[in-house]
Amino acid sequence: MKRLCLLLSVLAATVVWTTLSAGEPLCDLAAIDQRAGEIAAALERCDTPLIPPITERGSWEALRATKQGEREIKEAQKCLEGPITDCPEDVYKEYFVNGNRSNAQGLLTIRRQRIYTLAFAELLEAKGRFLPALEEALRDMCAYPSWVLPAHDPQGKVFDGTHTSADLASTEMGGSFAVLRQALLPVLSEETSALWAGEIQRRVLDPYEKAVREGGFQGMWWITTDNNWNAVCHCGTAMAALALCGDLRQRAWFLACAEHFATERFMSGFTPDGYCSEGIGYWNYGFGEFAFLAEIAYRVTGGEVNLYRADRVRSTALFGVRSMLKPGFFPSIADCALTARPDRRLIGLMSVRLGLGLSQYEEDYLARPIPFSVKPLVTYYFQPEGLGAVVDTAAEDRDDPLRADFADAGVLICRAPQDASGNCDPCQLCAFFKGGNNNEFHNHNDIGVYGILFGENYMVVDPGGEVYTKRTFSPRRYEGELLNSYGHSVPRVNGTLQISGKEARAEVLEKSLTPQADTLTLDLASAYPEQGLQTLNRTYLFTRADIGSPNEVTVTDRFAFQPEKAGTFESPLVTFAQWTTKTVSEDKSVYVGTLSKGNDAVEVTVKGTAGGQPLSLELSQATVAKDDPSSPNKPQRIAFTAQCAGGEIEFVFRPVPAQETEKE
Repeated sequence: MKRLCLLLSVLAATVVWTTLSAGEPLCDLAAIDQRAGEIAAALERCDTPLIPPITERGSWEALRATKQGEREIKEAQKCLEGPITDCPEDVYKEYFVNGNRSNAQGLLTIRRQRIYTLAFAELLEAKGRFLPALEEALRDMCAYPSWVLPAHDPQGKVFDGTHTSADLASTEMGGSFAVLRQALLPVLSEETSALWAGEIQRRVLDPYEKAVREGGFQGMWWITTDNNWNAVCHCGTAMAALALCGDLRQRAWFLACAEHFATERFMSGFTPDGYCSEGIGYWNYGFGEFAFLAEIAYRVTGGEVNLYRADRVRSTALFGVRSMLKPGFFPSIADCALTARPDRRLIGLMSVRLGLGLSQYEEDYLARPIPFSVKPLVTYYFQPEGLGAVVDTAAEDRDDPLRADFADAGVLICRAPQDASGNCDPCQLCAFFKGGNNNEFHNHNDIGVYGILFGENYMVVDPGGEVYTKRTFSPRRYEGELLNSYGHSVPRVNGTLQISGKEARAEVLEKSLTPQADTLTLDLASAYPEQGLQTLNRTYLFTRADIGSPNEVTVTDRFAFQPEKAGTFESPLVTFAQWTTKTVSEDKSVYVGTLSKGNDAVEVTVKGTAGGQPLSLELSQATVAKDDPSSPNKPQRIAFTAQCAGGEIEFVFRPVPAQETEKE
């Protein structure tokens, strides 16, 4: 009977395969079919599951003996003691009422995680103890109207049953569910096995195939996008097909599509020098999922599908290392969290597969705890023998310890010099400077933003993203002060913020990079098109001192209004540190203050000039996003404003030695 149910699910999939009508395809279907033929032959030669079946006890017993395995069993026992978490219709549809997406997503995550936990526990233990609860949870999940998150459900049509599309959550579930189902087939009931397979097919594979073959399918825009959705959703969809489809050619077709769209579309979202405009957090997520897909595809085809050879993979893999200001600290650009760090396992895997030679990461990534999730287990635990480089390793990547210049993106990372042991000098500042444009992924209106790091704290900071609501990804996005330019250390002209869109673009006017100092000058005027500006240039000067001595960072705004159009010009600092004004000149042209946080402090000298004469500045302080409940991080905005036809506002940042901080 089990074989019969499996056959029926395969036949159902075949019916869908043959009856979908042709239309305007999203790619060259003839080329995909040809590639699928090549991949099918490779799949037939390899014919190995992504994770071992439950009957292969040696593999699962070894994992059961780990600390992670023990924890998973304990978590599964808790599931046996508690009921299935419900996500009522009114909570799911709360997003459509008031924009809240967190409540439903939290409940849906708990429901999904219950299935993963029970499934893994049964694979680890193989005593049947967790099967009844697992099958109950599966039946409940299969009956739930939507596997799509409310924020990704077009007008609630998926939940209401009038439309079927796939998103980040449903493709991740579909892929992981299919792999777990395949491993549990020997012990699952026939009814549950068939139900599970049918829902994966209906909710993930069918809408994908329909969209590729016909195009214009609502909710499936991600197939051709070049941001993180592409990699995440294609990885889950390919996994689902590889573990579920009984027809070899079907499996190959889905993998051929994933190969095409991931390499041709997703990788084009990174600049040629590897910069990720979505920030380090989404590099972990999006590029991490690309790595999962690359690893899975390579293994199941014996290297026939090798995504590691794709354009920009090598440079993008190095982003996680090159974007570091100093160990443990990275820019919080775009919607990243302030604490975002690159995944060391991901860097280690990339180093091995691409021959990057990052031995400290290669040694570390396998030793780190592995979360009980299908993709990490496939990639980092169930590894084949002889894992090694799969591309030509002859390419050399110059590692500059002083900086990372992402010229294609207009971003410069400046580091302090290293001592004889290779440690970043703790007496000196590190910084990042960003140009770019205001039409980037997870965009903030932030051209010209910068961050200054001293010790363990950012003194000037890009404050990161807000908690996502319906407004976050809507035409009202830039009402959020963490997303518009008010929440960034960039000018405000005549009380007006930067515009959004690609027209707001920082042009590099000058750049000089030497061991002693880095200089970058940007033209920011395009971000303020209707404010009567003649010029607006921002110059960053990052100096390096001898080891053990403090250095300086200077940021200078030079501006001029068109004749007879004098206005107000404001240069702010956005910070989570405490600002203290120490001295102010009588004419208010010079302010000296400190930014301090924890044991770290930086002295800031602000100077205004116009035509070689002192320029009076007005100091104001405000809390960013103080009334916005979607923005939990409330940085301070320390602003200096001039009223004139043109001039300069200069900031000079100097570290305060630890002994002086203690005296204060």
